[in-house]
Amino acid sequence: MDVKTFKNENLSTRVADYIRKEIILGGKFKKGQHLRETELAERLDISRSTLREALRELEKQGLVHSIPRKGVFVSDFDHSDFEEIYLLRQFLETHIYKELIQEERLSPEDFIRLRTMVDDMVALTKFEKNPQQKLMEFNEKDVDFHQYLWERSSRKWFRTILQNIFFPLRMSMLHDLIMENNMEESARTHYELVDALEKGDLAGAVSAFKSHILFREQ
Repeated sequence: MDVKTFKNENLSTRVADYIRKEIILGGKFKKGQHLRETELAERLDISRSTLREALRELEKQGLVHSIPRKGVFVSDFDHSDFEEIYLLRQFLETHIYKELIQEERLSPEDFIRLRTMVDDMVALTKFEKNPQQKLMEFNEKDVDFHQYLWERSSRKWFRTILQNIFFPLRMSMLHDLIMENNMEESARTHYELVDALEKGDLAGAVSAFKSHILFREQ
């Protein structure tokens, strides 16, 4: 790989990061929007080949999809999509919590770390920031908290599936947060989850998990 190739790959990654952020936040790129290559490449001042690399990365993550002879479109997530993602996540995380408890995979240091992460989430809710930036940062901390738990599990395929739906999952979590409209309350429910895991209370852990998710089973 030569330096030119490396620079191109680095640029396409940065472009993908930019488009991804705008999709997740519902900013410049709305669901169902046609991403016209020539127009978008000119607007971002990049080559079409660099843009295509970025769009391929986003397609693998489920954030855009291509239609032959029509082009690339932002994925149109709706209530049923988010509900399906939630149900899949609930199944996987419930079994991860069960293993973490039964096999005592969380150490005292892990519980300290988890509570510190929740402290940071609660603190963030009190900062005066741009609402979109605050929402994005909270979403990142929320995902980091749950990823920490996933990584303590030995269930590699569960972790793989969760990582494969990482960005649609972030969108569903962000959607819940916007609909709930109480960031601090959402943050504090994570204390309940940590407490339940520390007590070995699986039912309590699952209940805490569900308490900050809108898409519950009827």
